[in-house]
Amino acid sequence: MVNYLGDMGYNVTVLNEKLTSLGFAQGRSARNKMFILHSMLRYPVDESFPRIVPSSFIGGTLPVGITKITYSVDLSGLVPEVLERDVNSEVQND
Repeated sequence: MVNYLGDMGYNVTVLNEKLTSLGFAQGRSARNKMFILHSMLRYPVDESFPRIVPSSFIGGTLPVGITKITYSVDLSGLVPEVLERDVNSEVQND
């Protein structure tokens, strides 16, 4: 994948550095996966954002015996900011 992007004009050195810093070492099969970025959305995480905080519990702490909580957030009622960031500018050759 990195070589393919290099052929398209991207800086292979920068791509390799960024991938390695994210835990994708050179030679790993995960580097061959391809994805299409359809959009980038940013949601403000403020007082109206659905969340679990200490005050969600009686006494302000997790109940005894609970060490981890996993939850999903329904974003359908929130209005995101659409990001138009040029992701190519960080890795393309000049």
